[in-house]
Amino acid sequence: MIELIDQCTNRGTIRVPLAEKRMARFPPPAHVNTPTSELSSLGIRCSGFEPLLDFCALVWEAYSSSGRTSDLDWRLHNRLGSGTQNMLLDYLCKTEPSMALKELVLASEPVTKAICEKLKYSLEDLNDRKHVDRLLWKLGFDLPRFSDTLTLLKRRLDLFSQELLAVGTLKEERDRERIRSVGVNLFVSVEVFLEELVCFNVWLLASDHFLKTKFRYDVNAARLKVSDVLGPILSSGDITVAWSTQNTNTLGTLMAYLNATAEWMNVLPGYQKEALLRTEGDLPDFADDKLRVFPFRHTTLWADSDLGHLERLAVSFADMVAKIARSNLAAIRNGLDHQRDETGFPGIDEMLAFVAHLREAVDVADINRFFPKEFWLEKTHEDRFGRQEFELKDYFGRSHVFFGPSFVQGIPGISADAPFIIAPGNLLGFANAEIMFAFHEPSTYSRYWESYPRRRQIPNGHTLELLKFSRRKRTRVKSCP
Repeated sequence: MIELIDQCTNRGTIRVPLAEKRMARFPPPAHVNTPTSELSSLGIRCSGFEPLLDFCALVWEAYSSSGRTSDLDWRLHNRLGSGTQNMLLDYLCKTEPSMALKELVLASEPVTKAICEKLKYSLEDLNDRKHVDRLLWKLGFDLPRFSDTLTLLKRRLDLFSQELLAVGTLKEERDRERIRSVGVNLFVSVEVFLEELVCFNVWLLASDHFLKTKFRYDVNAARLKVSDVLGPILSSGDITVAWSTQNTNTLGTLMAYLNATAEWMNVLPGYQKEALLRTEGDLPDFADDKLRVFPFRHTTLWADSDLGHLERLAVSFADMVAKIARSNLAAIRNGLDHQRDETGFPGIDEMLAFVAHLREAVDVADINRFFPKEFWLEKTHEDRFGRQEFELKDYFGRSHVFFGPSFVQGIPGISADAPFIIAPGNLLGFANAEIMFAFHEPSTYSRYWESYPRRRQIPNGHTLELLKFSRRKRTRVKSCP
């Protein structure tokens, strides 16, 4: 059963969002400290509450039961004759778990087999590129999990650039085929990137996060917000594009809405915001606290934002959009997509310039957090005076450090169990007031357990027929004299 669930999760048959960790709702009768099963995108596990100690015990048992304690001493550099178990725990406390797994477990075939058997982990999965992460998850370590949107886009930009440099000069159709085959995948990633840019930034500034979104980012709700704020249709001259809230939008539509987003953000500081004031009944009881600040007085975030920070955000976003426009994105895409003669296909220099401008725009969106990327809490620190320091890391290993406590109320806290999106800039203008959003990705699991503990049932064809039959039977019984 465990192997089947792992296979279904790895292949996407059972789809688990990256930010989701599923646990058994109804554990069997057991001791209060008995761990329950947990499922994530890395598979299913039943681990203890002290993963480092459990890891130490598994490694020691694997080496000692096979008579390889001398090998373990060698790997631990134990030259002083100290107790091997003590040296092992000391080593694990000072070494990253991934490095310890590679050096102490995967370096030895018998030890690897013994531990995989204990963890119910198939040896076939060792060929998977994520096998280290999956093994650490099985051991009980909560690992950061990132989407591959930005990674894939940057890798495809590099591949496209390498192909252009390898071809050098377009001499025949075979050269154009090589570039076209790489370019198709690149523009798929570009469309995903542009759609996330539009959705996230419109949703961020136009939503009521305190009462409506509860500081949770839902991409489906963000698509609907784009249509509400910018309009379902945009017209420019003879060209009209329509925003789709269900399916992926085309490149022309995305570029039109990206430009509209930049223009909308640019005029936001001049809008009247009195009509957006929150009613007295919607204010929390701590809104009038004299020693703390409650900044969410309006029903949209832009109306609560500091004017100077909002203007700088709009300027930075417009500069990024201008870089995308200078890349000549639409013309390159049209030139690659269709069968054309030699004069219609983009030149090598033109495509290299496109790569340079687009890569610069992607880096700006990445660094300034215009793109909704995941951050995971890496470590925290608090001194005896209550001063706090939080370090979060993104997919690239870049750190973002912020401090606490904050006198701003209404902003949710942070935990190590789930990823967060950090809003670009310091929109509220207060010290230690970064706004963070949790991920909410709808799935079959989340829809099933919505409003738990209310009883839920997902009907299928068979259960619907049984329900109809039981209702008819009850009706006939009640009608009998």
